[in-house]
Amino acid sequence: MKDKLIDSLKDILEVDEINDNDNLEDYEMWDSLAKLALITTIEEIYNKSISEDTIDTFKKINDIYLFLEV
Repeated sequence: MKDKLIDSLKDILEVDEINDNDNLEDYEMWDSLAKLALITTIEEIYNKSISEDTIDTFKKINDIYLFLEV
């Protein structure tokens, strides 16, 4: 499932590669639409609810993984 999340993140951020320690704010495409897309992705893949407020606490890609425990 982590691979699906990684592929989705690449699509959302419109990049070819991501690294666990990358700062989300460094991605040009990290905006409110990207956050909504991530919410949808997490709900679809992990069947887990998440709010935009929670996503706003994420600073690095790894923070997403830690939240999802993957």
